[in-house]
Amino acid sequence: TFDPGRLPLSWLLDYFFLIHDPTTANRQGNDVGTQYRSAIWYSSSEDESVAREALRRAEERIGRRVVTQIGWLSHVDDSAGNFWSAEEYHQQYLQKGGQDASKGQMFPIRCYGNRGPWKKMDNPEIAALFSTLSAPNPTVLRPHVEL
Repeated sequence: TFDPGRLPLSWLLDYFFLIHDPTTANRQGNDVGTQYRSAIWYSSSEDESVAREALRRAEERIGRRVVTQIGWLSHVDDSAGNFWSAEEYHQQYLQKGGQDASKGQMFPIRCYGNRGPWKKMDNPEIAALFSTLSAPNPTVLRPHVEL
């Protein structure tokens, strides 16, 4: 569960924009389709403002239009059928591939290779963002990340 008292939403969104390409519609790397679109769902007008400001900062940093969708999340009510479980082959994906994704896991995820979010820690922008985190435990996002 997201706890803004431990990690500010603005920080999390800045990180989100640093670890993926928010300028491509319906695509991340070789994965193509609407299920790979970049999106932020909010549940309050305050969170919407924070999301739109983070998108603006990302566009300024990247120097290109960011296509990340920002939309209202109607909590648990999904009567419109917009959200559904991933396909069976994606369920417990890492475990099926002989990896462990349990909380506190200390090994990097192999399928990311050199392009994954935890391999990007040498990116100076990501390192700078982590240096601004004043939470008691800045490794809250991933226990094995060394700052």
